[in-house]
Amino acid sequence: MKNKLKSLLENSVSDTFKKIGNKNTGLMYSAGVDSSLLAKVCQDLNFKPTLISLITGSSKDIDYIKKTSQFLNLPLKIHEPNPKDFPEAVETIRKILKKTNLEETLMQVSLGVCIYFACNFAVGEGIHSLISGQGADELFAGYHKFKVLPTSKLQDAINKEIKKVFNVDVRRDSAIAQHFGVTFHTPYLDDNIVQFNKEIPAEYKIRKGQNKYIVRELAKDYGIPNFIAERPKKAMQYSTGIQKLVKRCLKNLPEK
Repeated sequence: MKNKLKSLLENSVSDTFKKIGNKNTGLMYSAGVDSSLLAKVCQDLNFKPTLISLITGSSKDIDYIKKTSQFLNLPLKIHEPNPKDFPEAVETIRKILKKTNLEETLMQVSLGVCIYFACNFAVGEGIHSLISGQGADELFAGYHKFKVLPTSKLQDAINKEIKKVFNVDVRRDSAIAQHFGVTFHTPYLDDNIVQFNKEIPAEYKIRKGQNKYIVRELAKDYGIPNFIAERPKKAMQYSTGIQKLVKRCLKNLPEK
């Protein structure tokens, strides 16, 4: 199973760079297992995207980002958005959500603002293509809610989340990227990986209380340290601290 996923992921990354060509490319990097695995696959295939990491004063990611830079031979850019820029970012995202017919909630706006600042920073660095680890949590049972499901219901729940990630998350982030003239790429959501997901037994997704088991084990095979490979899931809007700043700009929006 791991070898098949390895082959499919490498093919997907290679196909992504065929589309991008020789343009400067960024990879959204939180130092979680999903983005770290993507970065290592890129490195091993001799692709050199710039790792783009967002932080705020309350970010939980910075220590992990600094540690992982020691084994990833890729350029790294850490960006801390100015709090004064949040009102404009929030209003832009609200307009994009409305135009894209997506529900306007605190979570959607916060996630959108993360992509907004990543794209805005990337363009300033001359980068017009962004790679994201989006989809790994949905495909490989990365959310806590998957852990409490009986095995018999796991794949149905995963299928539902995969449908949602295409209908909501990809639409949202692609629209934001387009606003900046950036192309948005999601190697985990390659059709072949999505189809292969249905063949992966539940015990390769959740084992002994650990989710994304197959992804974490593959990451270790690539030499990614255990402190990253086994790092618990933390949503981007929380780990960056961005949702706290977004919330100050918004009133009376539903949380989810």
